[in-house]
Parts: sequence; structure tokens; C-alpha cells
Amino acid sequence: MTQIRALVAGQHQELDRLTRDQRARAARITREALARVQLSLATVDPASWAANQGRAVSAQLQGLLDELVKAQGTALATGTTRAVATGARSATRVLQALDATLGTPGPLRVDVLAWVADNASAVAGLRVRTQAASLARYGAAAADEIGAEVARVALAGGTWLDARPAIESATARVVQGRQWMVNRIARTEMAAAYNGARVQVLLDEDQAEVGRGRVKDRIQKKLVAVFDAKTGQDSVLLHGQTVPVGDPFIDVSGREYMAPPNRPHDREIVI
Repeated sequence: MTQIRALVAGQHQELDRLTRDQRARAARITREALARVQLSLATVDPASWAANQGRAVSAQLQGLLDELVKAQGTALATGTTRAVATGARSATRVLQALDATLGTPGPLRVDVLAWVADNASAVAGLRVRTQAASLARYGAAAADEIGAEVARVALAGGTWLDARPAIESATARVVQGRQWMVNRIARTEMAAAYNGARVQVLLDEDQAEVGRGRVKDRIQKKLVAVFDAKTGQDSVLLHGQTVPVGDPFIDVSGREYMAPPNRPHDREIVI
């Protein structure tokens, strides 16, 4: 494997590792939330089970879902900041390695430690609104399903002792069944933070080259896809697209974007 291929492989591995870690945190948060559901339902008065009780249980579960969405958002914000820092460090390492390979070593304008200290939170913060909207859709969808299950159990009659196991089971099934939404958000947001930080660092370095009068040394950026059984045809078509670092990529539908991902589950990186 050449050094260039090794650098590209390393970047794919970094992004995969960030995504795996974030998904593991999300799964743990979900498990903890479901444990709280069991404890919460255990406090419900078992003496009666009627429509008003169903509404009270639905409200209780909605509150627990709200807590779950908030916890996922907090974890995602932390992971996004980590991905930004990782992407920035990766970009400077690659620039230094390429300089050495090409025999043109020189000081980089970007001081990665200072860049991360000054920019990581701001760059990560740009993703907060998107993350909040995505998690809100996840929470609303789960709440609707769980509410329907509670209503169904209430209409079936019987005692609370009969209803509680069915509601616990339905809640776990819905929440865990929709974990794919959280995983998709995690992958998309880790890729956006990692690649976005890399492009921003390259832009800063590119402007330094202009300032030094090195017009011919302008930095280019290139899309590199992952090729396996999950790779979509659009990724195949976009693979290798190369443009000046300050220009947008253009996807198969004509939409412009500065860095991947340009769609959920997009696993491309920018080099």
C-alpha cells in the first residue's frame, strides 16, 4: 500500500471509529432510558385501568421519551465536537505527510491545537439545529407509536397488572425498533463534523498559500467513497470528483455541497 492509500484508509478508519463510538453511546443511553421506563411504570397505581389511566401513562412515557431525546442530543453534541477535533488534526497530519512525500516540506499556517481551541465548538455548533430537528422527529415518531399501543391496551380492558407488561414490551419494541434512526443521525453527524472540519482547515491553509503568492499551489479536494456491499450507485458516480477546496461538490441531482455527507448514511470522505 502506498503512503497516499494508507492516509486515505486511515481517514476512513477514523470516521468509522467515531461513528462506532457514537452509536455505542446512543445504545447505552437507550438501554438506560428503558430501564427508567420499567421503574416508572412500577409506580403506577395498579388498582384501576381505564381510559384516564391510559392518558396518564402516555403522559408519563412522553416525559421519559423527552428525557431520552435530550440525552441523545447531549451525547451527540459531545461526539460532534470530538469529530471536529479529530478531523482537524487529521487534515494537518495529511498535509505534513504529503509535503514530506512530495519533497516540499514547509511550515503550515494552521496550528491545529489553536485551531481546535478556537473553532471546534463553533463548527460543531453549526450542526446543533440539524441534530435537534432530526432527534425531534425520532422522538415524535416513537411517541406516536407508543401512544397507540397504550390506547390499544387500555381499550382491551383488564387490570393494570395485565396491562403493564404489554406496555413495557411495546415501549421497548418501539424504542429499540427505532434505534436505526438514532444510528443514522450519528453516522451523518459524525461524517459532517469530521469532513467539515477537514475542509475548513484546508481552506485556511489554502488562503495562506494565496497570501504567499503561490497561485499554482492551490489546494484541491476530492471525494473518496467506500466500496462494499452497501455502496450506492450515487457514491460510485461521485467517487473521485475533484474541485478547488473553496468550490462545492455537485451530486448526481445537481445539488451543491462543500463536504460530505450529502445524504443520510453517506460514508464518503474528503481528501
